Amino acid sequence: MNQPATARFGRVLAFSLAAVPVAFGALRALTTGTDFRYLVTALASLAAAAAIFRFGASRVASRWLLPSLALAAATLVGGAVAFEQGAASATAVWFVAFSFGLCVTASGVLGMFSRSSDRPPSDYLRR
Repeated sequence: MNQPATARFGRVLAFSLAAVPVAFGALRALTTGTDFRYLVTALASLAAAAAIFRFGASRVASRWLLPSLALAAATLVGGAVAFEQGAASATAVWFVAFSFGLCVTASGVLGMFSRSSDRPPSDYLRR
């Protein structure tokens, strides 16, 4: 694959990974008709991770620290939003919040790779 095709594939994969929690929440909302908790939790996790990747990319010295911070922020924000909406099971809340955070963080990492098409991913994370 040539470089632009690889970058394009990375962007498509990144958008797909970010869409998984939102699609899961939307499916839950459509099937129940009244339960929008997963959708709101997914959007909150996505917003937290996107903010970390957007504003932290130029400020964080280590590229390994950025995904770690994004995963922690997405999980904590998603969990807090789920508890705020009245979720009762702490184990289920943290499992869902971590799963959503993992998807959106993996999406952010793939997005970093697709934007840095002039360098291979191993060089980008070495810094």
